[in-house]
Amino acid sequence: MRGLAADEHHAFFVVASGAGTQTLMSVELDLDRPPEILMSLEGSNWAGPLLVARQLIYCTERQVGTYSPRSGAATADFPRWFEPMLLPQNGNLNLPPGGLPLAAIEGDGATRRVLVAGQRKGSWGLLHVDFDSSQTPTFREVPAGSCLSTQPDGSACLCTENAIEVFGTGPTRRISGRLKSWMPATMAGPFLIWFEDHPYAEMHKLKLDWSGQQFRVEFEDRACTGENCCGSYVVGEDLVVCFLELRARENEAGLKLVRWSLTGRN
Repeated sequence: MRGLAADEHHAFFVVASGAGTQTLMSVELDLDRPPEILMSLEGSNWAGPLLVARQLIYCTERQVGTYSPRSGAATADFPRWFEPMLLPQNGNLNLPPGGLPLAAIEGDGATRRVLVAGQRKGSWGLLHVDFDSSQTPTFREVPAGSCLSTQPDGSACLCTENAIEVFGTGPTRRISGRLKSWMPATMAGPFLIWFEDHPYAEMHKLKLDWSGQQFRVEFEDRACTGENCCGSYVVGEDLVVCFLELRARENEAGLKLVRWSLTGRN
């Protein structure tokens, strides 16, 4: 769950800078300058960074941190009873391959409220941390079969059995519906895309919402599951679903794509 975040002029990454310290770095893409240290967190493992608008978020097993040019750096210790989801685990909450256990609420560069996926005494859910409040972080348990998926634009979708919540680049958005357990939803350009519930595991029906207008596409593949579905993406005029073919013969395993044309052309 370690990665690289970038905007038009900078790349951001985390490095182990000493015993029990993880440091967030920035490098300017247009200039030949050494990397700049933005902030550090205590811990031996980490997830992130996630870039939401102009706010960067990352966490270790002990702390969560945020940085923005406007408000600088802020850190918060996790409660002793909370364990962040730094590695994929078998629990009620799923993270797609390549996903991060992080989300921001109204990530406009000034609002410093984040969500961290993890567990409290065996219960899975999201820890809500407000860096600008003296309130103790609160934990929200999620039902079995939920999925948190982070998006390229920094937003995140939380899918439960009957609703999708979209956090990040604007006010929280909520859509009700019957969703397929463990499967990710995606904000892709103007589209919100999710897997509808279906009685057969190998059948997949995707619903696309575009400013209230909705339409569906579907496909059949037993290999596409919540365990290995990376998500849905809009690439040019095409809708693409990506998933890992994990149980195929060695020469057939790898990344699998299903594609539809959004303009009606194949």
